[in-house]
Amino acid sequence: MTQQRRIRVLPRTLVNRIAAGEIVERPASVVKELVENALDAGARRIRVKIEGGGLQKISVVDDGSGIDPRDMLLAVQSHATSKLEGEDDLWAIPTFGFRGEALASIASVSRLEIRSRTADAMEGARLVAEGDVLEGATPWTGPQGTTVEVSDLFFNTPVRLRNIGSPGTEATHVATRVRELALGNPAVSFRLISGGKESIFSSGSGDLAQAVAEVFDAEFAGKLLPLYPGETNAIMSGLVGPPDLSRARRDRQFFLLNGRAITHPAFSAVLDRAYEGFAPTGRHPVAIVILNVRPDRVDVNVHPTKRRVRFHDERELTGRLYRGVQGALLSMKVSRWDIPGGQGREDDAREFHPGAVLAEEQVAYGFARDDEKIRVDRVFENLEPLGQVLNTFIVARGPGGLYLVDQHAACERLYYDVALEASERPDPPAQRLAAPAIVELDGRTMELWRLWGDVISEMGFEVEPFGPGAVAVRSVPILAGEPAPAGLLLEILERLGEGASSTPSSTRAAAALAACRASVKAGEALGPAEIRGLIARMAALRAPGVCPHGRPTVIRIDRTDIDRLFRRA
Repeated sequence: MTQQRRIRVLPRTLVNRIAAGEIVERPASVVKELVENALDAGARRIRVKIEGGGLQKISVVDDGSGIDPRDMLLAVQSHATSKLEGEDDLWAIPTFGFRGEALASIASVSRLEIRSRTADAMEGARLVAEGDVLEGATPWTGPQGTTVEVSDLFFNTPVRLRNIGSPGTEATHVATRVRELALGNPAVSFRLISGGKESIFSSGSGDLAQAVAEVFDAEFAGKLLPLYPGETNAIMSGLVGPPDLSRARRDRQFFLLNGRAITHPAFSAVLDRAYEGFAPTGRHPVAIVILNVRPDRVDVNVHPTKRRVRFHDERELTGRLYRGVQGALLSMKVSRWDIPGGQGREDDAREFHPGAVLAEEQVAYGFARDDEKIRVDRVFENLEPLGQVLNTFIVARGPGGLYLVDQHAACERLYYDVALEASERPDPPAQRLAAPAIVELDGRTMELWRLWGDVISEMGFEVEPFGPGAVAVRSVPILAGEPAPAGLLLEILERLGEGASSTPSSTRAAAALAACRASVKAGEALGPAEIRGLIARMAALRAPGVCPHGRPTVIRIDRTDIDRLFRRA
């Protein structure tokens, strides 16, 4: 018989280490806690320095308000804080945090030193702690602000080190946290020094686009689009990437709530939905979304690290985000042609082949000397076709320059939209085969057909079982071009099996494939009437500027490009 154990109060050192397990997961967690304390102290300049990925040493220096010398010992006591005064404050927290156990938890698993001075004090204080053992506070003379140094992280809890990555891996996690904090607080200057080298610097200009350029690079920042202002306001702002910047992972999606980075699956799902039809299935958009929500309208106590939150008005926020992203994508400007060798070197000029020689009057007509900004959703209604080159591109003139239309990408966009519209009808348009096509399916594809049969029907297929390992195809989507039932069905089943998780996204994936199969191909000659008809139909679409795979359907060559080619610039 098991003996009943008595309830007892745990020692303070053990309590702190348990708390540390929730808060101090790795060096990046320590950096986050210390930098958030600096931000709460009103710091405008924050320097983070790490050695050995942060395991050997972490130093955070700020120019904030500092710690009163009389409070230095309290700063490392459990549940001691200057950020809460009463119970009501728990439900409307205006600061980055209130956990008094943060410094106490860090001190319990490291060697900690704090030096700090307030603006109105002639003398500050210095405190040293090692694994819960305080050496006391002593006078210290230094600049206003706070310096916290954490050495030998997890020195007294070696079991924690088993789950820690290499110094390089941990340095990458630290850099990610600093980037998040810099993007969420663009008016604060951040500097990260890792292994003796500066890896991140932001000037604290207050401009989000500049902060993005500084913590990533200027070329990346220059491609981002502002969230459409008609659907955003002081509550929500930010930048999103065009379809060609989409990525296989979500590592360039940042949601910053009142300056703090959060993870919110609903927002990520909204981003994916807003990009459907603009970027390939399985790719994730780039986004930096800034949220400024009243503290009493969000619960930040859902998770110990406050990484996850619960919004009171989530439906309104997700609606704003969706409309803001859609507006940004529809307001994209037509891409300019990127002329190789912009400096006009002879070797670059020899390597560049425009594809066709146009009559002089065709080149001169319609060019504007200013760089007119043409919205990609309005460009086709302003184009006058001139002809076709290489049986692949349609040449047209329009506002601000000469335009090249990729006929295959344009047809994909057109047929994709038509296929989606057809899939929403009760009876999607289909072409009846003269005789059923018998398609043999292996075990995996047969299971896929059983799983996604409804989606297949929505696309215009009529498929029924035909023995134990085959199906009979009686109808195919009307957009499938020359009927090739076996190949088309198998391709769509494979596409649906590549991780699709919901019927709407699966339908779109299948629509994209059907559109691709139906589209005019590169190398296919088009007559004048066909060219004019394609341009006119594209003009009627809501988002004609990109194909379902995220490639542009049209680009512009302006007067500046022509001058550079002829070395007149």
